[in-house]
Amino acid sequence: MSPRLWRSFDPLLFAVAVLLTAIGVTMVYAALAGPGQDVAARDGAIREAVFGTLGLTLLIGTCFIDYRIFRGLFWPLVAFNCLFLLAVLVLGHASYGAQRWLRIGVLPIQPSELGKLLVILTLARVLADADDQITKFTTILRSLPIALLPAALVFPQPDLGTALVYGAIWVGMIIGAGARWRHLGALVLVSLALMPFLLHFLHGYQIQRLTIFLRPESDPKGAGYNIIQALIAIGSGGLLGQGWTFGTQTQFHFLRVQQSDFIFSVIAEQLGFLGSFLILMLFGLLFNRIVRAAAVSQDLYGRLVAIGVFWMLLFQTFVNVGMNLQLTPVTGIPLPLISAGGSSLVTSLIAIGIVESIHMRREGASF
Repeated sequence: MSPRLWRSFDPLLFAVAVLLTAIGVTMVYAALAGPGQDVAARDGAIREAVFGTLGLTLLIGTCFIDYRIFRGLFWPLVAFNCLFLLAVLVLGHASYGAQRWLRIGVLPIQPSELGKLLVILTLARVLADADDQITKFTTILRSLPIALLPAALVFPQPDLGTALVYGAIWVGMIIGAGARWRHLGALVLVSLALMPFLLHFLHGYQIQRLTIFLRPESDPKGAGYNIIQALIAIGSGGLLGQGWTFGTQTQFHFLRVQQSDFIFSVIAEQLGFLGSFLILMLFGLLFNRIVRAAAVSQDLYGRLVAIGVFWMLLFQTFVNVGMNLQLTPVTGIPLPLISAGGSSLVTSLIAIGIVESIHMRREGASF
């Protein structure tokens, strides 16, 4: 790669990714720490740091790859994604009542996380090829299977949250491609009409999760427990927080799955409103740099890939923070770069690396 190409590297995007990853490692430790939990907290933080280091290394490595190479790998990426997700249903490792992981050596890998990025890369190809026909409703329908098929393979794991992320990516990317609003409105109406039918495919606990956030006090010791405890944790943080590793809701484990689903509550309790606000501002800066990369992309394919990464990270951030604040249902969607989870962290960082590749080869860049 020409040294001049690195002049177009976005250092601010990289710095924000590194900073959020480092914050994630420290908050995973803080979430797991507590009386007699020193070993668990240390091991959890080390594991997250290892995946963070791997992800950042892959981010930099991805910058060396011309993102346009993925456009020519459409069918291999589609086949790999579907086979990888299908393998989970056949050979997957079950944990906490869900079969979402494959063991590769000693590491459990969650293929549905990588699947998000593969959906973006393949959907961008379909939409870019149909650039002059994107205003046709048939074009939108032809793009739907690219996200729908992986979502259908993820849903039975069961993993409703990730299936919803695939849907959000598809919606965001067809909007970014220039789909007509009347067509989007028609899709919304069809979705609402199919809702009673789709509910039959949900487990009882999934339906309860989708509705309990409206009145968590109706089941305070069951489905509403986590939401109530999250609100208590956030409220107890006040302006400046109780201090790192000193949150009572977290350290005494009143708050469950606090290292992943409810890590934002840990942040709010220990770092307070100010710390939470600053972290959200970092996410805002991250989204801003991704949108900028989309705006300066030299081709439609690159712009759509960047838009897909933007929607993937934005939707996950909105839902995760929202379910901590009782604004959205609890769906198990992680907070990007912060929540514990190696597959999610590595995938997010690779996606940011592809955005860097797009920015480095932007319109008007020196080669």
